[in-house]
Amino acid sequence: MTEGATSFRLGLVTPVFNDWESLSILLRRITELYCREDITLSVVAIDDGSTRGSEAPDIGEPGLSCISRFEVVRLATNLGHQRAIAIGLVQLAARSDIEAVLVMDSDGEDRPEEIEALVKAARANPEAVILAERSKRSESPGFRLGYMVYKLLFRLLTGQRVSFGNFMIIPKAVLTGLISIATLWNNLPATIIRSCHHLVTIPTIRGERYAGESKMNLVALAIHGLSVISVYVDVIFVRLLLGSAAVIVAAIIAILFFVGYKLFTDLATPGWTTTVISTFIIVILQASVFMVGTTLMLLGGRSNYTIVPALDWRRYVESPAASSVEQGGIVPASGEEKTAK
Repeated sequence: MTEGATSFRLGLVTPVFNDWESLSILLRRITELYCREDITLSVVAIDDGSTRGSEAPDIGEPGLSCISRFEVVRLATNLGHQRAIAIGLVQLAARSDIEAVLVMDSDGEDRPEEIEALVKAARANPEAVILAERSKRSESPGFRLGYMVYKLLFRLLTGQRVSFGNFMIIPKAVLTGLISIATLWNNLPATIIRSCHHLVTIPTIRGERYAGESKMNLVALAIHGLSVISVYVDVIFVRLLLGSAAVIVAAIIAILFFVGYKLFTDLATPGWTTTVISTFIIVILQASVFMVGTTLMLLGGRSNYTIVPALDWRRYVESPAASSVEQGGIVPASGEEKTAK
């Protein structure tokens, strides 16, 4: 960081499912790398229905650690990575003591060493969302192939390109509106793309897990890909409708061609034209049924209630601020300070 620069006040949201050891290592690494003159972090760990208890991590000596506050928000059940992040963003959107929110995984795959580059870009582009684009990955060849297929399908179905994950810095001004978008409940990166905010990408390297084994496999990747695509479900429906209409038009043109071929030439084999025309009629009927079904699904979905994180987060939280640790003391959920002993 630039010497003498004002400390950048960041909220940090990270989802945790039983991986408390990795979270402790992450916070220690952040404390080792940064001081209060660089950044000041207010950490919100979202306990995504963990089955193992947690202990408040050591956030360093009072006045020295860049982590000024740590709190755990416990969810009533496991909602998954993306929904846990959405609830964490809602928690930090209400805070007046932060300038932006840093989203990162707690397992070490989002390297704390990269925070400096993200913060530098955020200072230079205060209205932009700063995205960590992984320029180097360390997964198995099979996983990387599956990831390439997922990105290709996403590009074909939506016309958009996705090359980043949850590791990002979101300005406070953007966050206020972001938590009111229903698709945030399904996927943060796709919602960021669709929100049309100014985006700045920073190349990063995928880190190694601090402890345990990665839960991301081909099945998890498929579920993740579907959650990303779901953000663009209306766009995909419209594209499918247009594709079906194009098939119907092409089939009608083909039928007219073969009818003319039959009537105005002597080259047609007896019975062949009837078979071909019947096949195209079946194609038209199938495409028409698909169009009607797709249209009804799209219209029916618009009348269903959609979860908006800013409005519906409370029903999933066991305790909004189960415990928090500040420099110099522990603050219980009631907000009354209690002197550390």
